Amino acid sequence: MGKILAILAGLIVFMTFIDFLLKWQIYPYLFSIVSMLFRVLYEFAFESFVLVCLALLVLSSWRLHRKFVSSKPNVLEKQIVDIKTSLETQIKKSSDSSAAQVKSVDDKLSDKIFEIERTLVDFEIENHRSKNQVGEISKMIKKLNMDIKRKWGVEDTLLEIKEYIKKKDMPNYYFEDLHNALKNVPGSLKMIADEILKLAQEKLYNPR
Repeated sequence: MGKILAILAGLIVFMTFIDFLLKWQIYPYLFSIVSMLFRVLYEFAFESFVLVCLALLVLSSWRLHRKFVSSKPNVLEKQIVDIKTSLETQIKKSSDSSAAQVKSVDDKLSDKIFEIERTLVDFEIENHRSKNQVGEISKMIKKLNMDIKRKWGVEDTLLEIKEYIKKKDMPNYYFEDLHNALKNVPGSLKMIADEILKLAQEKLYNPR
């Protein structure tokens, strides 16, 4: 009886998780991440196979050297050295190429994860907005901090915050968070940040 209850509980948790993915519409992003990880593994396996093949060729060359060096020492030794040098060069190029590919995929994966996290914050903003809750501005500040760290979309988020304060004023218990975030805005956007800070000071109020 206990095992049956445990299985049912597991199914409920699993279905709840699936419902969460579908509700927030992030399943395509997770599938994209999994696909990218499989592609990284495939590329790594292929490069490893190439390196192993090249290593086997080097080993075979040295065995050939040991077998025939007594009959044609000078000619064979030169050929072996040339082959070894050529293979070492190919291995290095292959390794460099593999490292570059892995870094490229890692960067793309990092961008995709950031995109998912930012989308979730947008969902949170919309949720607070639909309920007319003051928490909406706190999520905007959170998104601003993310954008500043990533150096992406900062200006759009600043304008979004400015428009919010114009229409709905500035809750006083989020003012310090906003002030700290605006300190880290890039120099080219400092003018907008100063305008927002001044507007927020003018529009401060204490929500009940």
